[in-house]
Amino acid sequence: MLPPSPSLAACPCSGWINEENPAAVAARTAAKHDFQTPIDEVDAAARILDPVFAPLAEAQAAGGDGSCRPVFGGFLKDYYLSEW
Repeated sequence: MLPPSPSLAACPCSGWINEENPAAVAARTAAKHDFQTPIDEVDAAARILDPVFAPLAEAQAAGGDGSCRPVFGGFLKDYYLSEW
């Protein structure tokens, strides 16, 4: 059995990054309607990883005390805590 350790669980919404159609159908739709999803894969990955890496970077920043304080129990909008 492994010893207990702190863990962070997050439920991010990556946003709308694909059309959820087969590639050929999506390509036709994009060409016909000049359609592009609102965000790309890079932005979606940032939405998922920022809550994990931002506290780590803050802990390593010059002048920091080295402690990592992840955000939990809150709603993030544009990478900042926001009201529900």
